[in-house]
Amino acid sequence: PTDESRGFYVLYSVNTGDRNDQSEETQSKPSRVIGLNSPWGNRGEIIKSFGWTYDYLLWGISWLNVQIMLADAARVEQEPEQTDGNKDGGKPPVQLKTKDDIKNYLKGIM
Repeated sequence: PTDESRGFYVLYSVNTGDRNDQSEETQSKPSRVIGLNSPWGNRGEIIKSFGWTYDYLLWGISWLNVQIMLADAARVEQEPEQTDGNKDGGKPPVQLKTKDDIKNYLKGIM
């Protein structure tokens, strides 16, 4: 790119990496989205995910409907890792060995 357009390339991070450049090491590590810094990147991802043509995106569907579809799209959210394998936030399991232990436990949750 020329000096005049270099700012555009830097601003929108154009040509800063290859999407298919993933080794086995990077596939097992947490990842993040790179790109989508410009309206063209967003439009390209919308076209790819819905299988639409560019003409349909611009003229065939209202932009409000596209935004609502994107806002309500399914996504996967990573849960924090449990260190001890418990699902209750890391608390140790309650040991109920006697009738009094059971009675006191039930009083505590009511």
